[in-house]
Amino acid sequence: MLSPDTLKKGLRYNVIEIGFAAVKDAFTTGAILTGFVLFLGANNFLIGLLTALPSVTCLATPLASIITERTGHRKSFSVWMLALSRYMWLPIMAIPLIFPNSNSGLRIWLFLGLFLIASLFASLFNPPWSSWLADLIPENIRGKHFAKRLFLYNAVIFIAVPLGGKYLDLWPKSDSTGFVTLFGLAVIFAIISTSLVRKMPDLPMDSNREKFSFFEIIRYALRDQNFRRLMLFSGTLSFGDGLAGMFFIVYMLRVLKMSYAQVGMLGSLMILIQMPLIFWWGWLSDRYGHKPILSICLKVVMFTPILWLFVPLQNFWPMLLFIHILAGIFWAGVSLAHPNLIMRLVPLKNRSAYFSTQMVFVSVCVMLGSLFSGTFMSLVNREINIPYAGISVSNFHFLFLMISCVRFYAGLRLGRVNEPASEPTDKVIKMIPVILQSNFTSGFNLLTHYVMLPIQDVKRIIGYQDNDDRNSPNSSPG
Repeated sequence: MLSPDTLKKGLRYNVIEIGFAAVKDAFTTGAILTGFVLFLGANNFLIGLLTALPSVTCLATPLASIITERTGHRKSFSVWMLALSRYMWLPIMAIPLIFPNSNSGLRIWLFLGLFLIASLFASLFNPPWSSWLADLIPENIRGKHFAKRLFLYNAVIFIAVPLGGKYLDLWPKSDSTGFVTLFGLAVIFAIISTSLVRKMPDLPMDSNREKFSFFEIIRYALRDQNFRRLMLFSGTLSFGDGLAGMFFIVYMLRVLKMSYAQVGMLGSLMILIQMPLIFWWGWLSDRYGHKPILSICLKVVMFTPILWLFVPLQNFWPMLLFIHILAGIFWAGVSLAHPNLIMRLVPLKNRSAYFSTQMVFVSVCVMLGSLFSGTFMSLVNREINIPYAGISVSNFHFLFLMISCVRFYAGLRLGRVNEPASEPTDKVIKMIPVILQSNFTSGFNLLTHYVMLPIQDVKRIIGYQDNDDRNSPNSSPG
């Protein structure tokens, strides 16, 4: 067992490192990554393939579990895989510098190859990392802790994404300097984040863990009926994520002709909405269970893709603002409750086996969704002239409708998952208006602390207090 001071310090490192990792993610994902692959000459199919690549590499996650279960060295293995996955952005950054005048086919396939390797290292990192965190973070503060991580992550993303987009807009679309600079900064912040991960303590792995082969890992985890139901839910939701991929961003850049800064601004708006609500969803999850919170949020986010059908090509701002505000409110709950539900339902013994099996299945679902959407968008590339309310139906609209249908089915699958000691969803829904009145403003107070106060106050908020009052909704983390 770790001493209270060691645990407190380790959890603080775990929160702080996510802030530096957020800068890396802000500059290597989303609109910036989409813009880079479009700059390299990617078509719709290659965009779908790019979304599928991380899922393909996740098929190797059982290898990480085999290594860590047999050696017991999950911390060193995790740190090495994390570092290698992030440092692969150095050769990616060099592609437009080494091949400035090469044809787009060579550059895009070289990028996809390097991105595949980076994704492979990241996939090998995830199972031991999840097992490490599940053992390190006490269950009674898990929702609270991840709310802090997610809040800080979103706070940094909120600032970094629009700044990165605005910086890209300063350069001509045929100039790679903006992308190269941002990728270089991403690597610097990734190095800092990785060094903080190395400082985190680890607990000894379960000495009674069984040692499995590749297929034994999967067979062992699949004996658990409730875990199978959880996998089907996660897989269905992830298939919908794969369908979406980067196409919402592509739609804004190509169809609506928005700039990188405008796309980044909408992403930051959604994050700004999420930030004061993360602690609220986290407190509800710790008190009433992760499943009811996930169910409530899914009832809304399943309809947001349909709203994209009603975004006009000219005066699109009001509708886009409404969609991003709505998505920000309820995706905050999904992002927090989903991984916590997985951690709660995975048993202590041989956790890596469960995490690897779940990641493999989810990755296959994301891969299939990504490949389907990429193929669909390439084959159905003509606009169908059925105008309504000034909007003509295109392949994008059909894709958005399919995403909503998949999310609806995911909600049905969630209903079959059993979370012990969680409250019924209907009961939580009835209690939300009362809780909202007493707790919502505390989230905005936390937002003010994080963004406006000096650095020493931020450290005080991130740090853990000795007293953990979980009996009042006003005792949200921070």
